[in-house]
Amino acid sequence: MDQIHNLMRRQIRKHFGNAFIVPEDFQSFFNAVNSAYWESDTDRGMLERALELSSQELLQTNSEMMALIKTFPDVLLWLNADGAVTGYKAGGATDLDIKIGEMVGRRVEDALGDAGIKLNEANKRVRSEGRPTSIEYSVVSGNNELFYEARLLPLFNDQVFAVIRDITQAKKMQEELRKHRVHLEEMVEERTRELKTANEKLQREVADRKQAEERFSKAFNANPNIMFILTFTYQQKDAVFIDVNKSFEQITGYKREEIIGRKILEFDIWEKPADSKRIVDMIRGNKEIRNLDLNCRIKSGEVRTCLISVEPIEFGGCASLLVSANDVTERKRIESEMARLERLNLVGEMAAGIGHELRNPMTAVKGFLQLLNAKQEYAKHKEFFDLMIDEMNRANSIITEFLSLAKNRMVELKTHNLNKIIKAISPLIDADGIVTDKQIVLELGDIPDMSLNEKEIRQLIFNLTRNGLEAMSPGGIMTIKTFREGGEVVLAVQDQGQGIEPDVLEKIGTPFFTTKDHGTGLGLAVCYSIADRHNAKIDVVSSPTGSVFYVRFKVFR
Repeated sequence: MDQIHNLMRRQIRKHFGNAFIVPEDFQSFFNAVNSAYWESDTDRGMLERALELSSQELLQTNSEMMALIKTFPDVLLWLNADGAVTGYKAGGATDLDIKIGEMVGRRVEDALGDAGIKLNEANKRVRSEGRPTSIEYSVVSGNNELFYEARLLPLFNDQVFAVIRDITQAKKMQEELRKHRVHLEEMVEERTRELKTANEKLQREVADRKQAEERFSKAFNANPNIMFILTFTYQQKDAVFIDVNKSFEQITGYKREEIIGRKILEFDIWEKPADSKRIVDMIRGNKEIRNLDLNCRIKSGEVRTCLISVEPIEFGGCASLLVSANDVTERKRIESEMARLERLNLVGEMAAGIGHELRNPMTAVKGFLQLLNAKQEYAKHKEFFDLMIDEMNRANSIITEFLSLAKNRMVELKTHNLNKIIKAISPLIDADGIVTDKQIVLELGDIPDMSLNEKEIRQLIFNLTRNGLEAMSPGGIMTIKTFREGGEVVLAVQDQGQGIEPDVLEKIGTPFFTTKDHGTGLGLAVCYSIADRHNAKIDVVSSPTGSVFYVRFKVFR
């Protein structure tokens, strides 16, 4: 057997004597009982140590809790079931603290009067309901009214724990806050009235602005002139399109969606690059831009003459420019045409006045030259007589052309088909082309008969084709076309020359203006005069790859 426990030894001696020997059969039983005694000692020791530690921890916790309670700024009360104060902790040097210090063991309602009654009622309510409750009460001290809040909660030992806090300052702050809130509400109401008035004014302004914008939009889009709005990007380096009107789209050929948001410099609008810098410099210099005469290039490449006006505006909150371009191309063309016709009229009047007077003496001179040339004694001078007679014939042909410019010249118009006239004289035109190694191509469309003077129309075609052939280098192709376009029959003579310079193009049709070394300057003037007598007009389109003369005849039904 292991070491025998003292209690086990005493029991053996008591019941069996000192000389007792444990029988073999009971040896395991006695060992188990002996082990139980030893384990009991071990458990008891551990329990004693645990109780000792728990007591120490409880004392420590209680000490810490009391230290913590002492730090509370509030008054603490412990009340029993009768409402008597069994303990307290002062919160500061207040009237309440003094009274509580004098009333430990007394009923709280006896010491505090009405405030004590309220505390005791709360004490009873906590006990009956078994849950915490809160109350507020006030105490008059001198000229001051002090406010308190009491928070009561049940304890496990039939005690009610009350925390009493001085809320006088909080009450004052609440009152100040209330007054401040009232003041704020009054200010808010006043401000609301002001805002309402301002909002009504703003709505009126918005309505007026909207109406003004609608009027501007209608005037902008309905304006027959080209109009667009530009705004400048960062540091005013580039001008960007932000709006265009319908006339802009119709005249320039650009669609709104391919313009808006893009820089104006991305489009080759100005015929002369210097014009762009000129306008920008005027804008930056705050110079007025009114009816500035510039040439603008539209999408098709055609150059149009416009009068440019620029007005600074505010658009979408940004400083912008409203640009108006009055397309005066047609007006200038008409003015030019009127001036040309006036010149033709003047030349025609001169031709009618002096043409016959010049021809009569020239006929006499030519006759005497021919007579002298036939005499044998002047045979040695035959070469000189032939030269003089040729020059007289040339002068006579110039006078004939000169006379054809007469405005009041009477021509007989008969029903003819332009295609038949062209086919009839095409062998002569082909012959001129063969001599100069140039090809003539006819593209004759289906056109109606018209009232024409066949002789003058032939002269018109001869003059135009002769100019076209002279403008081309050998191997070039000249195309003669006829087609119907709307209410017009169009004759087109197209060459493959080098085109006509703009300054020359402006003077085309002016009598005696020529770029040829031996020209009279009457060929195209005669063409314009013939077209005028046939109620037709001549348009010229020129490029570096050649020129096209369009003669447009009105078709009368």
